[in-house]
Amino acid sequence: MQPGRSSRDQTAARFAPETWGGAQPAGSKWTPGKIALVVLAITGVLGICALLALIALLWFASQATEGLSFTLDAPERVRVAEEFTLTVAVRNDLEGRPLQVDDIDFGQDYLDRFTLLGTTPEPSSEPLRVFDMVSFTFDHSVPPLEEARFQFHLRATDAGEFAGEVDVWVGMDFETHIVRTRVEPR
Repeated sequence: MQPGRSSRDQTAARFAPETWGGAQPAGSKWTPGKIALVVLAITGVLGICALLALIALLWFASQATEGLSFTLDAPERVRVAEEFTLTVAVRNDLEGRPLQVDDIDFGQDYLDRFTLLGTTPEPSSEPLRVFDMVSFTFDHSVPPLEEARFQFHLRATDAGEFAGEVDVWVGMDFETHIVRTRVEPR
């Protein structure tokens, strides 16, 4: 530390614009206060852009998938080792065109509590685990104003109350419902 100068003064001198390695234009008045205002303005603009992007994403995610509705049909209670069927009934509410059901996904925390015995119809490929979901690809076309039923044949393995997401995908859009099943001891 130089005698007679505080550490704050020395830090300010070290970061002054004239120490940045370039020559200062004649009459330049880039003070630390002005630099701070420019940085603040840029940060504010980026923050506003990020907020608008988040609002747009939330709005997009909240929009219902046009023409798609589905219901879940499963027993509320089963016993350990009991076999049951969980049916996903997908309805195409569009009048003029078919609806392509690409995938049906289950929350892994739900599906892992049961043994999957099979599906009707059969998926077009093996189930795929992605993050915390198990995805079944069907690539099934549902004619206008009709319904398709996808059945998942399960056996209860653990006692307890289990819940998880079920997503039906049509292109890049999806709808989600929650399935709940109480499994009682034998």
